Amino acid sequence: MVYHANYLRYFERARTEWLRALGSDAQSLKRDYGVAFTVRRMEIDFIKPARMDDVVEASAAPYDVKRVHFMLDQEARVGGELIARARVQVVCIACEGFAPALIPDALLKKLGFQSVKPR
Repeated sequence: MVYHANYLRYFERARTEWLRALGSDAQSLKRDYGVAFTVRRMEIDFIKPARMDDVVEASAAPYDVKRVHFMLDQEARVGGELIARARVQVVCIACEGFAPALIPDALLKKLGFQSVKPR
């Protein structure tokens, strides 16, 4: 069976690829906005084990967007069957000083966040 900590890698890759698909990889976030996203909290439910050589598909779907952070629902599936799910809080930080930072308005729009709740 796949070691439980590997699911963190699957979910991380899904978040990275979600951002990349929107044209906002880690380098462009730093270059264009001076910010980065980091995980503050993660809660994982392990439903079924993945086995070696399984093809694991992971997804990321944002919700509850605020000015400094947002939540993601993440799922890992094998052959379409749910094997794990996570709720992740992602925080925007300034690259200089690593303090919490407002998600820039232009970036919010680029990420497809329509309505933003106050912090």
